Amino acid sequence: MEQEQVNREIGRKVKDLRNRNGLTQQELADRTELTKGFISQLERGQVSPSVVTLMDLIECLGSTPAEFFKQDEKEQVVFRPDDYFVKKDEAGKIIYDDDFFGEQTSLTVSGQLEGELGATALGAIYTFG
Repeated sequence: MEQEQVNREIGRKVKDLRNRNGLTQQELADRTELTKGFISQLERGQVSPSVVTLMDLIECLGSTPAEFFKQDEKEQVVFRPDDYFVKKDEAGKIIYDDDFFGEQTSLTVSGQLEGELGATALGAIYTFG
């Protein structure tokens, strides 16, 4: 990770914590004996705080270094065969009445996109697949 990206990420996290704690930049500056200008630059990723300064900020914001540097894990959604359902009649034949087209339909990728755009325009969300 490049230094500029690290600075932006630290600044974003400091700003998020400050806002969650209902503090203004001036209030945080007063608690950490820093200037409001430095806090502003830090939140915009324009400066890199020293380790000591960052630890003071984290403590004043009611967090810990472990919580502050914890990476957000992206949630991965996985659908298993049991998660899908298909409406069938007593004979086991698929019922398409409630489906968008009302009949069995096969779509190409471009056709699928057109169908989804059309469904969205109608105010209902349908998925095809």
